[in-house]
Amino acid sequence: MDINCLDCTNSACCKVYVVEISKEEYEKYKKLGLHKNFETRTDIFLKKNSKYKTKRKELDEMHTQYFAEAKKRKDGYCTFLDKAMRCSIYENRPKVCAEYKHNRCENIRCIKN
Repeated sequence: MDINCLDCTNSACCKVYVVEISKEEYEKYKKLGLHKNFETRTDIFLKKNSKYKTKRKELDEMHTQYFAEAKKRKDGYCTFLDKAMRCSIYENRPKVCAEYKHNRCENIRCIKN
């Protein structure tokens, strides 16, 4: 069964899961001007390990499959959710969101409630 996130009533997966994207996807979001809603693995690492800041290129090359993750709002939800708790980039949502399976959605709703 396909899921239409636009019909979701609680957006639980948008709070519980980390949305990770590849470098290729990150480049797509960069072209769309949406890359600021993601934090690269390199940036996450360098916050805690600033002595490696001159190794940015090498660090970026290490993380091509899981290059970045979607930032979360202060309430813990994905920054792409609008005021109605619907995905504001649904047509351009990350691959991991588009491939999200229905049974996982049901399971996460049980956990959240």
